[in-house]
Amino acid sequence: MTQATQIGFEEAISCKATDMMNYLFSFCCTTEGEVLPLKTELQDVFSEVGTLVGNDAKLKELFCDAVLNHKTDSDKSEMYNRLIKACNYAFDVLSKLKVPPLPDYDEKTQLHMIRMNRESEHEDEDEDEGDCKYYNAEPYICIVFREWFNARKNSTAPQDEPELEQADWVTPLLWRNILCPVQVKPGSSTSSRPPPPAASGTTDFWSLNERRVVWPSSETQKKPAYIPVSDNPVSIRINRDNVLTRGRAKSVVTSLHACSYVAPATKKRKREDASDTESSSSCKRAKTSEQRDTVASNEKDRIQLAIYSAQRLSSFFDITHTFSMLLRGSSVLLQWSDRQGVIESYEFDYIHQLPHFIFLLLILQRFSPARWGYGTEATPALKNTNVDHHFVVDMTPTVDPEVTGAMNPDTSVVRFFPLDDRLNRAGAKLVGRATRAMGGRIVPKDSTWVDESNIQENNDSMVKSYWPESQRESEVDILKKVQAAAEGKNDNDKLYEFIRHHVPEMRGYLKPNFPGSSTGTIRRFLKVVSGQDDSGEVHGARHLLLIVFKKLYAIQGLFEDDMIKYYIQAFFCHRALWLSGIYHSDISLGNIMWDKDRRVGVLNDFDLARLSGSNAATGLANAGTIPFMALELLSPAGRAGRIPHQYRHDAEAFVWVLVYLCISFKKQGDKVVFRENNPLRLWSMGETAVATKGNWMQIHNDIIFQSCPPYPKVSVIALDLASHLIGQYHAQYEKSWAAARKAMDMGDSPSSVYHPEDVPWEWDNADVWKSMVNILAGLRNECGRTLLENLKERAGYGRLCRD
Repeated sequence: MTQATQIGFEEAISCKATDMMNYLFSFCCTTEGEVLPLKTELQDVFSEVGTLVGNDAKLKELFCDAVLNHKTDSDKSEMYNRLIKACNYAFDVLSKLKVPPLPDYDEKTQLHMIRMNRESEHEDEDEDEGDCKYYNAEPYICIVFREWFNARKNSTAPQDEPELEQADWVTPLLWRNILCPVQVKPGSSTSSRPPPPAASGTTDFWSLNERRVVWPSSETQKKPAYIPVSDNPVSIRINRDNVLTRGRAKSVVTSLHACSYVAPATKKRKREDASDTESSSSCKRAKTSEQRDTVASNEKDRIQLAIYSAQRLSSFFDITHTFSMLLRGSSVLLQWSDRQGVIESYEFDYIHQLPHFIFLLLILQRFSPARWGYGTEATPALKNTNVDHHFVVDMTPTVDPEVTGAMNPDTSVVRFFPLDDRLNRAGAKLVGRATRAMGGRIVPKDSTWVDESNIQENNDSMVKSYWPESQRESEVDILKKVQAAAEGKNDNDKLYEFIRHHVPEMRGYLKPNFPGSSTGTIRRFLKVVSGQDDSGEVHGARHLLLIVFKKLYAIQGLFEDDMIKYYIQAFFCHRALWLSGIYHSDISLGNIMWDKDRRVGVLNDFDLARLSGSNAATGLANAGTIPFMALELLSPAGRAGRIPHQYRHDAEAFVWVLVYLCISFKKQGDKVVFRENNPLRLWSMGETAVATKGNWMQIHNDIIFQSCPPYPKVSVIALDLASHLIGQYHAQYEKSWAAARKAMDMGDSPSSVYHPEDVPWEWDNADVWKSMVNILAGLRNECGRTLLENLKERAGYGRLCRD
């Protein structure tokens, strides 16, 4: 599980199962606006379902059979088939119900539960490697649209069989086609044979008997180590003789590793009677062991469910949320996952409380595609077309007179290709911005598209989709300020000379507005978070945003003259923007790019930027890209947000970018390529980044002196810049330690002066800037040195040297 998945899983929010189903019901019934409770209507529909369950003996028999006729060590295949048969029968029966305000039954959205083929039915068992276990990247059971199922079903298969044989599947199943992952596990021996449900069951929806699950405490558990999942979670296999489709999206099947751990045994009680028999003692030990194994297994089951959710959320740019279920024995746990985290329900017995479970299936059956998390289905401005296995999306941006890009939203659309021209491979993540970059182009409205072999070459735009925090300043608004600064409005200091053409060109944007486009919708309804701003926005809520930019290109891989030229232009642009009150705050190798048309460097990606006086993110204030973050921000105080983000931190990030370019790349013939075994790979982990950066000079020497460096004339300057800032840190710590020694000599506690963050820095922003420019002036690269001289002659240069 990725770090983002781990965080989302550990911070899962609990709620009652009735409250979760209450939200799902209201969510299903709401077509626009805020999702509001419909308790009276819900009770009426639940009563109808209760009557149906009470009158349908076969329905009760199938579900009882699914749980009663297997043991914990029985064949899983039979267990799955019985459950699939019961659920698909329920879907068929529920299709005949007309129960407003739920939408009427629609054959196109009828559901079907299927069992997926796996290389081995038990591949997740008994495969220990030390303390680690394998976790699966795809579910055994999932719910899909029956229309999709029928279209792909082998024509020779029996049409009335709800569980299809594995050999009948011949195409990969896209994660986008999975509606609801289902994790199914046998129950403990004490709960594997529950009594059949009563004839009628409860008539009051709110009287459900629920059990809140208490998971192992993070304070008493050794947290598992997580290894990233698939880098490309687009599709998964249905059978072992899988045949790929013609589309460019290849199926990816990846095992996921995560260390398993067992809940600590409860503290042993002293014997009250020393004459207890050995058999009694053995019984107690067996019971304790069974309870411990059950808790540990439940924990792993939740991890597995979170992995499924992360895979589905990361498979396509418009997936807004995932609903999934964990069935263990006769108990069911409901899970809602989105970009803010996981919300889990309490468990309830779905055999004893069968009307509630059938009511849940009814709600899911009436979900529209938008309610299943397909954002394009809920946004008229997004038109998604599957053309011969290609996903082609036409987007009509918001009409905004302040955005004067290269298109007219009245006559043009942005056509982009989410799977065929993805500019990044973010991998599977659960919580966070989930940024995706997709290539596209501006075309006339109603124009047609035919398959072409050079999609990437014809794309001149980039569509960025992500989930920023709603309480932060919008990147769209920040980019408008950036554009104003580039145009020199009210700029008496001529700073625009360093900004114009060196910032991204925003061509349009779209902020979808439907219940699933904000993670705050469900949290406001359930009241599971504390804190709202004046606009009623939930603390930490995220919303879906798409922005269209002119296509830019990375500087890595360029020859030395071009690389250092674009690097210096971005460095000067950043300083000018900072003095204009626009703080970028995320300098990284990927955010320094270049424009092929103008052949200039561009400072890209302002989604973590902030304006002077505006709000930062509600998480850690010092966000950024770890390999390039300042050492001070990577310290415990910095990671806790106690150190304000200053200009010197961004300036230091520029230094680490240059060091990274000189060490992590190599010259191979006439090309500059990435080293297969990256010497700076430990920079990507917060726990090791500080230590390895402090020892970077040894790595630098090992690389530079043993092989031909990619940028020989720049490497010396990178060495000087890094040595200079390391020296600043040493001086700062020596100053802190001297203050602590003085306090101790006077008999005072050193606690108030011992921490480096409490000691003011001697150098101001202008000093940092001038010292770096002075070092850059020593470049042996003629192109870079000439550029610096030209920049210094501009009218606004004097302002760059003052705070």
